[in-house]
Amino acid sequence: MDDFKQQTIKRYQELANRSREQGIYTYTEFHSPHGASYAFEAAPKEEVKLWGGMEYAERTVIRFGNPGEILYEEEFPIRVLHFVPKAEKYAEELTHRDYLGAIMNLGIERNQIGDIVVTGKEAYIFVLEKVAEFICDSIDRIKHTNVKTEVVGVLPKDVRVDIRYEEYSVSSLRMDGVLSKVLNLSRENAKNLILSEKVIVDGKVILKPEYEPKENETIIVRGFGRFIFEGKQRENKKGKTVILVGKM
Repeated sequence: MDDFKQQTIKRYQELANRSREQGIYTYTEFHSPHGASYAFEAAPKEEVKLWGGMEYAERTVIRFGNPGEILYEEEFPIRVLHFVPKAEKYAEELTHRDYLGAIMNLGIERNQIGDIVVTGKEAYIFVLEKVAEFICDSIDRIKHTNVKTEVVGVLPKDVRVDIRYEEYSVSSLRMDGVLSKVLNLSRENAKNLILSEKVIVDGKVILKPEYEPKENETIIVRGFGRFIFEGKQRENKKGKTVILVGKM
């Protein structure tokens, strides 16, 4: 186990222990999918919940605490910031990197910031609650564009992760076979990705090439992106299984 993974798991174990001892929920900062996956090695799955502020968020905050024992629910300490140009006619086409750079230039670390959703000349950015107001008060210009920034309650319903649906024919539902088709890899290379801890299913690393994904599970492959396994659709004329996936 490398030092980063060991230190991360130790930190998670401390948060999980504090949750049990004090009967409260404890939270991390935002983590990448692989950083978040270590939470399941630090605590039982019923004590772990991942949430990034929207469905299919890539970067997530981890909550430790068993709702069945704590006996109450509460919101994650995540806020949504809405960036909109003051004069759309003169606004630049700002990118994910532009928004991220503007926030980090305030001295805010990357782990305080979640996903960034750019839609046209506007953006919605997930951040930790403790830095939300500071960002709003501090940013009124990104590159050459004057912007208004505010905290909004939730992400608008029409702003979502873009998903592209595609069908593939597979000889079996084994994960190595599914990855081989979806990622256009050899079966051996797909198997090696799994054995190298580079495949995450619904937040957890899987290590078995024979694992069969279940309907609506989100699969993340380091270096290749992520997709939703929508499940088996039908058998084709050659007797192969047709599956549907939603690529993000």
